[in-house]
Amino acid sequence: MDLNRLFSLIVALIYLFTMRHGKFDLRILLLPAAGLFFIWFPGLAKQFDQFSVRGKTSPLDPDSPPCLFVAIGWGILLLPVFIIIADYLAR
Repeated sequence: MDLNRLFSLIVALIYLFTMRHGKFDLRILLLPAAGLFFIWFPGLAKQFDQFSVRGKTSPLDPDSPPCLFVAIGWGILLLPVFIIIADYLAR
């Protein structure tokens, strides 16, 4: 298991622990679950192009490196943390 998978699993467990204690709503955790998919299976992320509606989105480049999809996964996984920080700074 590489470090990305280990740390993403730790972050997901922290999310589940805080959700259990009423800090997060279940709907907020659906988006980080997609981030976990990008981190754990970056090679399969290229298959998302088949689900897009042609003409409205640009196709994914098949030569994109998997580390790019891992970085996108980390951005999605940490999005609730960024929202909480932005909310705290806005007050």
